[in-house]
Amino acid sequence: MDNWIAGIDLDLGEDTPPADDIVESWAFIYVRPAADAAADRVETERDGVRTTLVGAPEQAAVIEAAVDLVDSGVQVIELCGILGPVWADRVIESTGGRVPVGAVSYGAESVALFLNWGPH
Repeated sequence: MDNWIAGIDLDLGEDTPPADDIVESWAFIYVRPAADAAADRVETERDGVRTTLVGAPEQAAVIEAAVDLVDSGVQVIELCGILGPVWADRVIESTGGRVPVGAVSYGAESVALFLNWGPH
């Protein structure tokens, strides 16, 4: 079976489910000081796909949130901005590699803007 992501043909092996069965639930975790990862969640569902946004108060709280999400059936996790590849690796390790974890990062051109953003 041919599998395509962003126009790239992927050989995922014979045990790969049909593409429309691959992801039914994914989550996006971001850091927001004073957030409560258990309570500060937004969920939306459309056409059988559930998206969960989770605010965590600090980087270390991301691990617990990720484990909880995977235990509740989330199949893919994306980490936002300041979490990067180091935290993606920590989430993969703490969830036992049960789900793919991506890290959306700020480009070098945005770092200075990000550091100067917000109340001072």
